[in-house]
Amino acid sequence: GGCGPVAGGEASFAHPGGIALDSSGLLFVADCGNHRIRAVTPEGVVSTVAGNGTPAHRDGPAQYAAFFNPCGVAIDADDFLYVTDYSNNRVRVLSRGGVVSTLGMDNEKLNSPYGIAVHSVPGRTPLVYVSSFHSNNLTCITPDSGQTLVLAGCGTARHADGQGENAAFSAPNGLSVDADGNVYVADSGNHTIRCV
Repeated sequence: GGCGPVAGGEASFAHPGGIALDSSGLLFVADCGNHRIRAVTPEGVVSTVAGNGTPAHRDGPAQYAAFFNPCGVAIDADDFLYVTDYSNNRVRVLSRGGVVSTLGMDNEKLNSPYGIAVHSVPGRTPLVYVSSFHSNNLTCITPDSGQTLVLAGCGTARHADGQGENAAFSAPNGLSVDADGNVYVADSGNHTIRCV
């Protein structure tokens, strides 16, 4: 779990979670157990891009910022990196300039955020979708305002199709979004893939 760049075979991860590719082909990994965000070049060189390894919540320059079990990562059209910070119940953002900030403060809607996906079109504000493992819901966050809205899920762990809070999930985790803005959810407790 060191911080300096190392060859892929010498790198070590602890419970790696989500992965995402940026526009240059750099692979980002949520290194959950090491409380860091790592990058892997196409040549296999691994480095730490954010997080000092201490399980905490601290914004600021990437090397000083702290995460607590980051699980998911997603990248928008402008190469901003969004991270679900599972044990902090937050969504964090890593700017292209290497600064970590917290997206919104409405964290009562985020209980163990796990999966994350971004619907991003160049020149428009992206929409960030987050699945909360223990809230059993799917939220949508607008980065400009930081407003967090429950998109789907009633909060109770069960299975129900329907609109908005009439729908129900059980421990949703992985997320993906297509070009039309349809969100796909790995509804782990129900052993199904759902579409919103």
